[in-house]
Amino acid sequence: MSWKTWIKNVLRRLPFVETRRYYILELRRPQQNTVTETSDSICYRKANYEADFLDIVKTFPEELNRTDIAERVKKRFHEEMPCFVAREQPTDEFIGAFWGDTNGDFFLEEYAAQPVYWVRNLFVCPQFRGKGIGRKLLVFATQKLFQETCCESVLSQIRLDRGASLRTHREAGFHVIVKYQVSRVGKYWFGVESTRIVNDQ
Repeated sequence: MSWKTWIKNVLRRLPFVETRRYYILELRRPQQNTVTETSDSICYRKANYEADFLDIVKTFPEELNRTDIAERVKKRFHEEMPCFVAREQPTDEFIGAFWGDTNGDFFLEEYAAQPVYWVRNLFVCPQFRGKGIGRKLLVFATQKLFQETCCESVLSQIRLDRGASLRTHREAGFHVIVKYQVSRVGKYWFGVESTRIVNDQ
């Protein structure tokens, strides 16, 4: 065991050190166009600032809420990093949203030269959960990304304890490619350790 590994192992045992474990999942550009699922009662579409911004900020889940949420969401409303929403018809009630960006994580070097899109948030309002809407929104959004952008892969980072999100991504065609953990003290992150996953089932 190297001295660096020994130090990281000691630090992780300290009570004030937080360690998080994640999967990174990938959806590759399909070889041919796929058929988008439709619904008579739900509209899936690209978001726009005037119609959707306030609803997204207002209904963003508490467990992901941050003081800078309005600015973070606002940055997603442009063509290079599109946001997508689901709304019930004919009431136009807000159901959920999907957005991301093109900024990748630093240790996935093989993707640095590729056009990729990172999922940053996918959520469905509590009263609409358990109906497959998150999966349909994810499928719709990724199909639009592949049709309208040059990205070759869509990547998503999910904590190991988010089982529902992991199932949703797998049902939408994503596969786990990396499992990793990272620790932090305060605002300082350290000790990234990753493992490649081959033939994820």
